Amino acid sequence: MGKELKSRVTGTWLNYALPTERFTTSVDNMLAGRAQASDRPALLPEDPLTLEMLGLRLVPDVLPLTPPYIDAVRRNSPAEKAGLRPDDLVVFVAGQQIASCRALVDELAFHDQREEIPIAVLRDGALFESTLQLSAEPAAEATHE
Repeated sequence: MGKELKSRVTGTWLNYALPTERFTTSVDNMLAGRAQASDRPALLPEDPLTLEMLGLRLVPDVLPLTPPYIDAVRRNSPAEKAGLRPDDLVVFVAGQQIASCRALVDELAFHDQREEIPIAVLRDGALFESTLQLSAEPAAEATHE
């Protein structure tokens, strides 16, 4: 399944594709009216995670469902230490399917800064899984573009 997006502001085109087998169970559950199982806490944590804390910058969020492609990873950040790279497409965070840039930001808000967070991204047609964890060390300012 794929999608082509274009920003009316910048004229930037974005193309992406997802293997359908990664989300068929979720779609089947939605069509059947079954609720998705979730182990999310009912309340947001006092110190939630953010993209900035993890050293991630996503592509510009130009549409309501802009896919969560990583645009840049700050050097020495938790994201770099987890092996994340520019052009990775975030598909799961802590077992939750991530369909857009906004969904990724919202999902991170459910997790405390002290948690280890499993993440899965699509890279070159393959699923890459890792774990994000904040460290006490400050991160450098340079970025991979």
